[in-house]
Amino acid sequence: LPAADPRHAAPAHDTAEQLPKGELLRTILQPAPGSTEEGSRQDDARLAGQIAELKEENGFLKHEMTELQNALKRSQSGVNLLFVKNLLVRYMTEGDLDNTLPAIAQALELTAEEVSQIRDARKGLFSGVGKAFSLW
Repeated sequence: LPAADPRHAAPAHDTAEQLPKGELLRTILQPAPGSTEEGSRQDDARLAGQIAELKEENGFLKHEMTELQNALKRSQSGVNLLFVKNLLVRYMTEGDLDNTLPAIAQALELTAEEVSQIRDARKGLFSGVGKAFSLW
């Protein structure tokens, strides 16, 4: 951003975050004392450019924030993947569907219908094939 115009200097604050809501914009937009019409037009053009830059930066920062939130969700689900892996290993080695399915369903956010389908499949042909080949 261009250097601040001393005629439009903001009140002394350590950071812009300490200003009351909207005060920074009002301080920037207020006309300088004793300004001329030509000077006001130049100030308006300069301010319009600054506002456009700030809007662009705001859009970029919003995009970055969304990306960071998505990365955080992915990293948190990485912990869940380890948990699910351990559950699946337990299920596949011990065949303990009654104890592992509720935890797997919660970790994978399965619906009640999906859980029912798994339980039905376990009771049907799928179960017989798995037992015949000692898969579970």
